[in-house]
Amino acid sequence: MITNDQDFSWRVGQRIKYLRLRLGASQSDLGNALGVTFQQIQKYERGVNDPSLIGFAKICQALNVTPNELLDFDDPPPRPDAVREILQAGIEA
Repeated sequence: MITNDQDFSWRVGQRIKYLRLRLGASQSDLGNALGVTFQQIQKYERGVNDPSLIGFAKICQALNVTPNELLDFDDPPPRPDAVREILQAGIEA
């Protein structure tokens, strides 16, 4: 359950990170696709900054997901070990 703006930003950021890693993309890869720096992607993923509406649409397009999929909070935030598994699978490929 989302209780405040910071929680919402963090959840969106975690979804961006999870979906980016699932594609095997780096923060730089996603940043290049959006026309922003990897530092900006880091800020999105940590929930420090929120993308603009147009940025949100570009993120969905770059990650090949619908807005509903990006905002799927019924799906719990990815576990750290799930992120590690995705990273490990990319390294082994």
